[in-house]
Amino acid sequence: GRQVALGALIAATAHGSDLTVALRAVFGRCGLPTRPEDLGLPVELLVDAVQRAPDMRPGRYTILSEVDLSRSAVRDLVAAAFA
Repeated sequence: GRQVALGALIAATAHGSDLTVALRAVFGRCGLPTRPEDLGLPVELLVDAVQRAPDMRPGRYTILSEVDLSRSAVRDLVAAAFA
């Protein structure tokens, strides 16, 4: 569940949602992680996970189906999600 919090921040950022900042604040107040370091996760592991995520359930739409999944673009997305 704690990893889902990080994924929600990435998804909100990919959507270009104004809720990303609010989610970070709520997660912080609830004691949920707001950065990969909070769970001891290397950023590169998240980059790998984001790149692979659309292939986990083929045929199922996610916002990740709409974004550039090149390594550099995903790094930028992850950086923005946890800025």
